[in-house]
Amino acid sequence: MAIFKPAIVANWKANKTQEQALSWIEKVGSFLEEKSGEIILCPPFILISPLRERLRALGFSDFIHLGAQNISHYECGPYTGEVTAEQLSGLVEYSLIGHSERRRLFGEKEKDIVQKINLAKKWQIKPILLVDLPQVNEVSLYADQEMLVCYEPISAISTPGDYRPDNPEDASRAAKEILARNSKAVVLYGGSVNQANAQSFLKVGFSGFVVGQASLGEDDFIGLLTASFT
Repeated sequence: MAIFKPAIVANWKANKTQEQALSWIEKVGSFLEEKSGEIILCPPFILISPLRERLRALGFSDFIHLGAQNISHYECGPYTGEVTAEQLSGLVEYSLIGHSERRRLFGEKEKDIVQKINLAKKWQIKPILLVDLPQVNEVSLYADQEMLVCYEPISAISTPGDYRPDNPEDASRAAKEILARNSKAVVLYGGSVNQANAQSFLKVGFSGFVVGQASLGEDDFIGLLTASFT
């Protein structure tokens, strides 16, 4: 898989207004341009189009790649509130699929994840599959397929003031479990990653991160990028 390393994915979740989002990309984009770095940015659906336009206008679209936080497991049709892979095709390059919050809060099951990945690939969107240890076997469904897989222990999903990252050595064992099921996977770590611990995960074999809380503030995220690019 032709993927830059480290692969840093910023997942804003349900955060940021359009004004805040545009300010963020101007500051982070200027940093990345200077450092020759690349990231994947996954904003809320309503921000994808204005961000895409601004990234092009600023000349940042070559190194800030847009992703969706989710896609529907349905094709286009009578599914109120859904956003499909076909609708996102051409707007994003990537999509998160299987985030623990989708599984836990919205009841997504393995069959939904499989359908989403199939639809993403159908519409030329690169899936980023997120799994905790109970879902590692899902990776076997894509054996010998090049894809991004993020090990995301649910206990490490951060909220403000509550960072509980996994132990790098334990996380490394999970990464090996993933690679045993798909040797072509590019394995990322997700869960309370920040500037202070980024290098400890890169040193045990991870190829990047999916970043939630630490991606929201420009300075925090730039600090994490600085640590990761070292």
